[in-house]
Amino acid sequence: MAFNFILSPKEKSTRNLIVNILASEWPLSAKKIHNHLKKHYGVLITYHSVYECIQNLCEQGVVERRKREYQLSKAWIADSITSFKKLKQSYTTNKPIQKVSKDMQQLILYSANELFEFMLQGLESGLFGYNPCEKFYAEFSHMWGCFYTKEQFATTKRFLYQNINVICNGNTILDRAITGFYTKTLKAHVRLGIPCAYGHDTIVHHDTIVQVFFPENLITVRERLFPKKLTPMSLDVVREYKRRFEEKAEITVVILKNRKLAGQIAQGIQEKIRC
Repeated sequence: MAFNFILSPKEKSTRNLIVNILASEWPLSAKKIHNHLKKHYGVLITYHSVYECIQNLCEQGVVERRKREYQLSKAWIADSITSFKKLKQSYTTNKPIQKVSKDMQQLILYSANELFEFMLQGLESGLFGYNPCEKFYAEFSHMWGCFYTKEQFATTKRFLYQNINVICNGNTILDRAITGFYTKTLKAHVRLGIPCAYGHDTIVHHDTIVQVFFPENLITVRERLFPKKLTPMSLDVVREYKRRFEEKAEITVVILKNRKLAGQIAQGIQEKIRC
């Protein structure tokens, strides 16, 4: 598991020292690791104790055996990187993610702009368990329109280009205008006017389900900005949308890990797009 070990020569536990040794040189036999501990760290320990410690690390998935030699597990390294990226994201945004249960997390964001930034950081940090072989699927009450910096646009295109399918309850001129960005720039598949997203918006990828619950006041504002009958869009509407995008609003985000349920939601969205 990530965070169980500190890759630092100052940490003197045998387990951490073995991980530290294998982080700089691999693969190594148990005998070479034993010699390393004595020569470079001054650790006086029996070969048998070192061997037992290595076997424990193998059982934990931290170290893997290659014939008679050992190296760090690539899966453990990847998991550690993801965990530290998530930790960095929480500290950078000052938004600790509350763990509700083993497979569910929850956090509160305070504007649509913060939500957008969190989703982008989630893509980069591995929060969504990104799998390039699987698409993103989304159910929106109204299309998500964002105001991108150059870097944010590059991140969005890197992960979502030709890789997202969306169904949306709304079908206003503003919904259609935002859809133009999705279809032309991201080559997304989008269908408007599909009954969905009752109570919350949903984004699904691989084994991850993200549910976004907008507060009542923001829902009211969105309905006013996305009326069923809308005259041709003016700059005033765009300015108002941008102002509301940055305005304070308490948005609840629930992140659920459930491969089977995620697959069912994705399949349902795909079927509605094909209809």
